[in-house]
Amino acid sequence: MESSIFGLINNTVVQNAFKDFDSNIKDVKKVHHYTSVPGLFNILESGVIRFSNINSQNDPREIEFGLKVIRWIIEDKFGLESKILKQIDDHKKTMKDQYAEILNNIFIFSTSTEKDSYQQWINYSDSGAGLSLAFDRERLFTTINNKMSGKIFFYTYPIQYYYEDKNNSDYKNVSDFEIKSFEEIVAKLIDDLFNKKNINSDNIESERYILLILLASLIKDKFHKDEKEIRYLVFSPITKGTKPKEILDANDIDIVLSGKKISVIRKLRFTSKSRCVNQANEIKSRSKDYSIIEGIILGPKNTKDYILKDNIKMLMQKYNVNFKDIDFSKGIIK
Repeated sequence: MESSIFGLINNTVVQNAFKDFDSNIKDVKKVHHYTSVPGLFNILESGVIRFSNINSQNDPREIEFGLKVIRWIIEDKFGLESKILKQIDDHKKTMKDQYAEILNNIFIFSTSTEKDSYQQWINYSDSGAGLSLAFDRERLFTTINNKMSGKIFFYTYPIQYYYEDKNNSDYKNVSDFEIKSFEEIVAKLIDDLFNKKNINSDNIESERYILLILLASLIKDKFHKDEKEIRYLVFSPITKGTKPKEILDANDIDIVLSGKKISVIRKLRFTSKSRCVNQANEIKSRSKDYSIIEGIILGPKNTKDYILKDNIKMLMQKYNVNFKDIDFSKGIIK
């Protein structure tokens, strides 16, 4: 799907940049999503993958840190007196009220290249009592991307982990999956878009700020480096006419993996109960496609729990999920 969320910024330029960000993980065949046992049951029974709002992630400062790194990249490439820095500062002031709204429209599904990670078990998988669900990395992306419709920005990329060197007043990329020429691509993209001529519109300011935030979403503090995250991101702007309260209540979205088109369902606390019921029925009535699932590893606290293993096997057979086997973690959590 070709993204069309930008009207004044050249969509092709943005798309090509994000495709470059994905280029160094072509050899990564599988990615792993850490969740609870009930989380697996929900995915299988509903045919839904839930993308969480970026505000609900484990690092509330994530975007702010990413913006700081981007600012350093601009300073390093164009100098402290760069007019781009002044434009960004101006945008930050004028877009202050829209900042929260933009974040409320960004949703992510986090996966890892690590299938049996101690940190992931603790943080995301019921303290080790959950499981790691393996997906075919490329198939997961294309299954969603090829059927997506509407003004939605959807890409996948490896998170870039940066270390803040306060002694030298700079940042260092310490990622295991470092994007080739990442800083050069970011600098060129920002330079091209901020120096675009002959545009007199307030909307260009908004689009530039959205792009800066999307770029910041590629970056996290080195503290999270062991996660080795491959992120699937959806930017799904609320359509015109949506009430402000609904924007604030958009905590996550559901990606329904069935039908001719992928449905994006916002999980909002609607005042109309019937609307919620209708959405739930829509999910359950659709046939499901689980070809993206490659396997399961049960967490360290489930080691030798053969009853759970057999129950999951029966559930997978019920939904015709084909994969090699269910394995046990080799880790230990006391």
